[in-house]
Amino acid sequence: MSRTVPPDSSKPSKPLHLQIADELKRDIWCDRSPLGSHLPSEREIAARFGVAQMTVRQALSLLEGRGMIRRRHGKKTEVVSAQEKVTVGVLFGPSLTDETAYYYRALLSGMREMAPARGWELKVFDALQIRSAELHPQREAMVKMLETEVRVHGLDAVIKVAMREEDVADITPFSLPGVEVASSKESDLVQDVWLFGYEAVKRHVAHGRKKICYIRTRFANERSGPRGDVDIDGMREAAEALGIEAPTVIHLTVEVTMGASSGRLHRATVRLFEEWKKLPASERPDALIVGDDIMMRTVSMALTEAGIRTPDDVRVICATHDRADFYYIAKVQRFAFSINDVVGRMFELLEIRLQGGKEPDLPLLVQGRFIPEPVFESQIEKIYENQF
Repeated sequence: MSRTVPPDSSKPSKPLHLQIADELKRDIWCDRSPLGSHLPSEREIAARFGVAQMTVRQALSLLEGRGMIRRRHGKKTEVVSAQEKVTVGVLFGPSLTDETAYYYRALLSGMREMAPARGWELKVFDALQIRSAELHPQREAMVKMLETEVRVHGLDAVIKVAMREEDVADITPFSLPGVEVASSKESDLVQDVWLFGYEAVKRHVAHGRKKICYIRTRFANERSGPRGDVDIDGMREAAEALGIEAPTVIHLTVEVTMGASSGRLHRATVRLFEEWKKLPASERPDALIVGDDIMMRTVSMALTEAGIRTPDDVRVICATHDRADFYYIAKVQRFAFSINDVVGRMFELLEIRLQGGKEPDLPLLVQGRFIPEPVFESQIEKIYENQF
């Protein structure tokens, strides 16, 4: 019986080959084309939907790529699976080639490791964040690639990382299940930075340090820190519980990306520490909390240049992730968030949305923990001497 593809007027119209692919998938799922059976010929399918055979060929190529059918030259097309491979578009606001995009690259690495177990194929698009005119050519090219992927091959779901509403406003609209992961309160999943702040203050006080300073970065157009002030709330609550003064908060403002203004950031940090050295010893901070591992590199170099010793003069704790392999000149205690935990929770939520299941309470919180201190310079020297 001839059957045409019904248009859906509630959404932007899908290309014909995607609509035909959807209909053929329904045939497989409803056992009209059961496993082991053969699909009609391209000519018969074209007649059924009233389209050209080239359009049918595109639809069949899509189903073959999803692992649902097998096509061999001179033989009928066989139905081999009712479980299609899910294609997930991963949209990154920052450019993954940026010097400071370590966390996002680690996140993508974790996704690529864990996606095959779910039968997911990832399509990655980055540099979608609108920051400055100089990034627009790269962004425009990536937007075209994304729109082509949606139009020609289709996506089943999206994961947005560090994306804002204005970053996707000019992209051709498409309605897909998705998860948003970003440094904001509106994300579906966030790192528990309140816990980081609370535990960092507790750890410093346990080591006899009470004059604590918190250093974090902020983009020039942000009114608060990248993740709001939840981290500061945690520090203040810990300070109140322990009967000490709340940590002093210092925001170091960066333009566009940290990589673009790393020189200014470094000089500002050196000047800050030089000013500290002029203070009487009783007024100087004896403990630092640093909001991210990229900023920690700048802080570490500035401490060394200023002649401030760690942990003798100042004890340092920074937030990071468990795949960061930076070696800081300064001795640093790391509070790390697990990449596998972040990706695992993200994928679980996306699976729920793909299947139309019950939503959990949001946002999902990923908790971090202190990890063993890395090998310090003196230990490296001993290892070097023993090996050579």
